[in-house]
Amino acid sequence: MRRIVVALALALIAWTDPAQAREETVGTLTVRGRPTPLTVGVATVQSDPDDENQSWLVILVSDVPVVEADRRPARLAELAAAGKLKAVRILWKEGFDTVYATPYEQSLSQSGRRGEEHPTISLDRYDGERFEGSVKSKMMGQEWFFQAHLNVPLGHGGIVEVEPPSAEEQPAGSSDEKTAKKRALARMGYEYSLEMFEQALQDANVEAVKTFLAAGMLANTAAVSDRQPLMLAVSQCAYEHEAEATEMVKVLLAAGAKVEAGAKNGITPLLHAAQYCKGIEIVTMLLAAGANVNTKAPGGATPLMFAKIFGKTEIEQALRKAGARE
Repeated sequence: MRRIVVALALALIAWTDPAQAREETVGTLTVRGRPTPLTVGVATVQSDPDDENQSWLVILVSDVPVVEADRRPARLAELAAAGKLKAVRILWKEGFDTVYATPYEQSLSQSGRRGEEHPTISLDRYDGERFEGSVKSKMMGQEWFFQAHLNVPLGHGGIVEVEPPSAEEQPAGSSDEKTAKKRALARMGYEYSLEMFEQALQDANVEAVKTFLAAGMLANTAAVSDRQPLMLAVSQCAYEHEAEATEMVKVLLAAGAKVEAGAKNGITPLLHAAQYCKGIEIVTMLLAAGANVNTKAPGGATPLMFAKIFGKTEIEQALRKAGARE
């Protein structure tokens, strides 16, 4: 029996977890054509500071080991400025297309500030225990780029810190107004993307919505029907943001938003307005833009029915004047 116990003990000592045996970080940070091997990586899941139910994957790849206390952006910037490390910190907002990458390298003026180009990330394994996958940025048109493959344990805990964008002001002499608008969005906390455009509409942030449109965002997007910009704007009436909704509808229509945008099974912005808005202005703008006054919801309800049900006399009168039928 003693021999069996000893044999089992020796077998346990000799056995290693295959995943642990494969643990590795292989990557490169290239700055102005000079590559630096990135051989140390850590991955952690952290919480969003504004939404405890939203998580971020935080990946740090570096040329030297970095203790946990030194992994905060401010400390990484100090170490990079002193020439003590070269690293890239990557953030992925779980469930979204939002991916940021920030270089930490002494010779880069944007060290400690996330790049304008967003990297790609692959999740070969991401199960709560380990992260295995690749991250990489564009390899052309910028001073720096990187690539890395990791197979590392996955840590948990902490609140994510998102680095500021790389350019807070428009470069001297630049005449690119759209670029300036995108940087203005960054200062407001919005990335120039469809996802963030939708977020600005849901935030009822009129200034941001105007800036998105000025930066080139289309008033009719590739989003699914119920997330079309005009639908999202009108829906803000339901959340006590009618004044902001009115301004957003005005600028969207001026930018070419289709008045029936989002129509699915009869659901249109006018139906939303008749149901959720208290005032008459949004309904009037939609009618003036050619909205179908007798459109029907899936259950057969029309804008006029909603106005009558919710006692909205002014809206009812406007609808009747535009030809609404019982």
